[in-house]
Amino acid sequence: MRVYFLPSVDEWYKAAYYDPTGGAYYDYPTGSNTAPTPVASGTAAGTAVYSGQVGPANITLAGGLSPYGTMGQGGNVYEWDEYRLRSGERPNC
Repeated sequence: MRVYFLPSVDEWYKAAYYDPTGGAYYDYPTGSNTAPTPVASGTAAGTAVYSGQVGPANITLAGGLSPYGTMGQGGNVYEWDEYRLRSGERPNC
């Protein structure tokens, strides 16, 4: 049986931006402080699928990896996480 869950906001940001080897956070989710190169698909280092993408990206080809090995966190989509809104609160989208 497979179990899936949504990460908390802190877990999502850590997976995208934190480098466990260097103990620091990067500005971009590709393990760099330099803006990633926009691509339509692929997994080359320093790339992200955004800017002109038509339709959803193939998740296995969604840009360069974060230091934790996650991908697709630098695109043009709002992220799902476990944050619960309080009554009357609106998301920051």
